[in-house]
Amino acid sequence: MRALRALAAAAVWLLPALATANDQAAQVFSSASPSVYSVLATARNGAQMLGSAVVVGQGRLATNHHVIANAERIVVRQGEEEREAVLESSDPAHDLALLHAPGL
Repeated sequence: MRALRALAAAAVWLLPALATANDQAAQVFSSASPSVYSVLATARNGAQMLGSAVVVGQGRLATNHHVIANAERIVVRQGEEEREAVLESSDPAHDLALLHAPGL
């Protein structure tokens, strides 16, 4: 019975802290999400890779090299917004790529 009371007391103490952490996570997501895009890369043979990218500058997005390797067409999307992107530079050894999406 003591263990149950101790567990209940700990839960009462931890719940407000968990709620605060959850609120903080939601705040981080809402501030960062406008900078996150989906990446759809299509290869010449029709194979598609799906990944994500983050805006790092005007019209520029960072993604993983393996997502766009062999891509003939690259599209970045956020909600209903969709733009063509081109590979600006890539570092396969570090699995990084920089895309340019004019007008973004």
